[in-house]
Amino acid sequence: RTFSDAVVSQVLRGTVSIEAPSEHSSGGKAMILARKTAQHGFGDLALIENIPRSNDAVVESEEVDLLVLRKEDYQLTMNAYRAEEILKTLAIPTADRTDADLRTLKQFIADKISFFTDNHSDEELL
Repeated sequence: RTFSDAVVSQVLRGTVSIEAPSEHSSGGKAMILARKTAQHGFGDLALIENIPRSNDAVVESEEVDLLVLRKEDYQLTMNAYRAEEILKTLAIPTADRTDADLRTLKQFIADKISFFTDNHSDEELL
């Protein structure tokens, strides 16, 4: 079974190996980079960085149970968490906000602008 770039997975039971594709390793054999067992996750970097996966996830055990979170659900979860942090920051009187508070707000605004421009065509933005 293959895993989409649009999911993050956590191993609940069994073992999954993370392997460099054979074309990237010497001798034409896949190189095992890590073994993921219960409570270990994979796929988060590709999801967070919004880049294609560069390695393969290969089931090693006869039975594997995974918790799989789609990109949309992951983003909703993260947005809810970030929204809570933003609301807490906005509740601080302006004069009492720290540099860290301002960086949080600035990053939130930058992320929203980036998300909007990444998900809309140039024609839609005009």
